[in-house]
Amino acid sequence: MIYTKESIDHPLFKNFKQIKEAKLEPNSVYWYDKHDYHVRGISLDDFLDVEHWEHLRQDPTSKILCYYGDEYFNLSDVDMYANTITTKNVNTSQIYFIVIDDTWHKWTIAAFEKRGVIGINVVAHNQLLKKTIKAISTPGYTPMSAPLEYNTKTSDRWYRP
Repeated sequence: MIYTKESIDHPLFKNFKQIKEAKLEPNSVYWYDKHDYHVRGISLDDFLDVEHWEHLRQDPTSKILCYYGDEYFNLSDVDMYANTITTKNVNTSQIYFIVIDDTWHKWTIAAFEKRGVIGINVVAHNQLLKKTIKAISTPGYTPMSAPLEYNTKTSDRWYRP
């Protein structure tokens, strides 16, 4: 089951439950994303209750999933994550980041390693690009005059199919 602090609707994942409903069971996934920190003002440190942090430390099958598949994060975010992972003494193999692209994948790993957090899982999944490709594959779509590889602009990045 995927648990989150607030009720959300996400195109990739369904069946979210709020953390307050969470049972301390194997394979629990705690979903944390940019909205928790930047919009709701909930740091990762305050995201879980004491019993859920303890559950993470004791159950190697449970994990935290930090979703940034449609946005970038910065060094102050990395500092917050690194400090929490270190102070809460969670196994880094239980931390998963979904990031926006392959370049960010490498940057994320390097940024955490510089802070002594080694072994987090990072996966590139560009939700914005997937939406763009889906849009141009829709029947009735009229191609732009320039070749697609130079004309598909999403989030100030040029993408090639």
